[in-house]
This record gives sequence, C-alpha cells and structure tokens, in this order.
Amino acid sequence: MRNITVGGFRKVFGSAGFAKLGEELKTLRDKLKAKLALSPERKAALMEKLKLLKDIKHDHVEAAGDSIVEVNEKNHMGEMLYQSDIVLTPEQLKAIEEDVTGKRSKRQALRLPQTLWKDGVVGYSFHGSTSIAYVM
Repeated sequence: MRNITVGGFRKVFGSAGFAKLGEELKTLRDKLKAKLALSPERKAALMEKLKLLKDIKHDHVEAAGDSIVEVNEKNHMGEMLYQSDIVLTPEQLKAIEEDVTGKRSKRQALRLPQTLWKDGVVGYSFHGSTSIAYVM
C-alpha cells in the first residue's frame, strides 16, 4: 500500500479547493463537537459504563494501518475528508452543513384543491388476483 500525503492529495484534487473544503469540514466538525458535548455529569456516567466494557486487543498487520480510516489518520488526511475517507464536492459539503445546522429549507405539501381528496374520502380497490386473506 502506498502512502498518500496531503500534498499528494492536493496535487490530485487541486490545492486551493481541497484545502478550503478541508477547512470548512473542520469548522463544521468543531461546531458539531460543541453541540454534542456532554455535561460533566453525563460524561462521568458514560465513563462509569465504559469501565464495564472489556478491552479488545487489536492486531495490526500493516504498520501504516489496517483500514483506510487508520491509513488516512496516520497520514494526517482524516481531518480533510468526510468520515475520514470521503472527498466531498463543495455542493455536497454545503448540503451536509445545511442538514446538520438545520438551515435546510423544508419542502411543503401541495394544498391545491385538485390534489385534495373529495370529502376526505380516499378511494381504493383491490386487484382481482388478491387473496381474500389480504383484504381487510
């Protein structure tokens, strides 16, 4: 497996755009960390629960890491990528940010008279091949 550095990644994806997206992703990550921060009481309760878990020994076959996430983190790429392994376009990053921050515009249902059911009754029928067991 070949090591890919931030510099190599910038050559492939463009230095200015890639760096800017990485910074925007880091800003979004920092906002989320602040929003999801635990109170001292909840953090203490979590630490008590974590003590009950058994340690799992992880064997490493490759020095650089065994998963793409480990490789990217060891090469300091994880912070530049979404979920430590995905390169986003500016549009994708904006959509994620709007979704996370709640700034996404909500779509409203149509209220046109011709799209509403007459007298609130919804018409339906069952296909002739439907078994009686499936008919309510």
